[in-house]
Amino acid sequence: MSDVVAPIEKIERTVSVQDIATHLFEAGPPIAPPLLYLHGPNLGNLWLDYHHALAQHFHVFAPDIPGFGLTGRPDWMRDMSDYILYFRDLLNELGLDQVMLVGHSFGGWMAAEILVWYPERVKKLVLSNALGIRVKGSLIGDM
Repeated sequence: MSDVVAPIEKIERTVSVQDIATHLFEAGPPIAPPLLYLHGPNLGNLWLDYHHALAQHFHVFAPDIPGFGLTGRPDWMRDMSDYILYFRDLLNELGLDQVMLVGHSFGGWMAAEILVWYPERVKKLVLSNALGIRVKGSLIGDM
């Protein structure tokens, strides 16, 4: 078995969601299961090696979360519920009924909330170093 990863064409584009020009990367076979990747802070507008590796098996959508990378955050977007409704509309705009959902750090908090609000839209959830989840006895509180 080879460790060589086949080249994958990456598309960089902008979609309008709730009148927000949303920058995103997209890659992977169109017939592969869709995967929405929500990044942590300082990782907007980046396509990293692990995105490429995921795109070998999934159709990856990696948007810049509003307020990060090349996607602006409108003044009205103030709390988690605003972000969750935004991501619901992003899935609708992309024509995705159900996704594998991966969230890192701040994106992990959002991913967990998406699962709570819209469980029918999430086939599987992966959290990496997620914020915002309260752990009884933990010294670190909710963000």
